This record gives sequence, structure tokens and C-alpha cells, in this order.
Amino acid sequence: MGEGNSIVNFGDLSKPATALIEKISDAIGTIYEPTQIKRVAKAEAEAEKIRALGNVEATEIQQRAISRLVLEEGKKQENIESITAQATEKLNNNAKPENIENDWISHFFDNCRNISDKEMQGLWSNLSGQSH
Repeated sequence: MGEGNSIVNFGDLSKPATALIEKISDAIGTIYEPTQIKRVAKAEAEAEKIRALGNVEATEIQQRAISRLVLEEGKKQENIESITAQATEKLNNNAKPENIENDWISHFFDNCRNISDKEMQGLWSNLSGQSH
């Protein structure tokens, strides 16, 4: 066999080979494209699920925080009202609660709102009832 008598003549096949490769590429591209769109859509859907779960978890955390805050503030309110009730009972006839500065009251309750022990509340009520 001479050089020009090769069974496969790449020179002759180059044009059909190129056409075949292009044809396959076009076909695979067309077939692959819907598959890729589906993959992208699935990935986006998964990302949305993850974001939604993150939001649900944040919402659950927020709900627990709100519940905790409500309970804490309820206890603080109970403490304030208990001290106020005790202070009211200890007021003498000469007391002038209307002369108490709002800032003093705010500061007083900021300091005593966490006092739940009844004996300590009694001590705090003495401060309130006798201060003015």
C-alpha cells in the first residue's frame, strides 16, 4: 500500500467528520439544553427550599424569643406591681407621690423589676413608700 492508498483518507473525511461533529454537537446541545434547564430549575428549587427552611427556622427562633420576652416582661410586671402594691400600703398621710420625678420612678423600676423575692420586694417598697 502506498501512501496515497490508505484505507482511511483523513483528507477526504475531514469535511464529513466536521459535519458529523457539528451535527452531534447540535443534537447534543438541543437534547442537553432541556436537561440543563431542568437541572438548573431543580437546583434553583432546592435553593428556594433551603432558603424557606432557613426562614422557618428563623421564624421558630423568633417565636421562641417572643415567648421568652413575653414571659420575662410578665415576671417583671408582676414584680413592679407587687412592689407598688406594698409601697401603696406603706404610704403615710403626708406622702406626696405626685411630686415624684418621672425619671426617679423610671430609674427605680429599672432597678427593681427583676426582684422577685418577697422579702426583697418589701425592702424596695420601703424605698418607694418613704422616699417622697
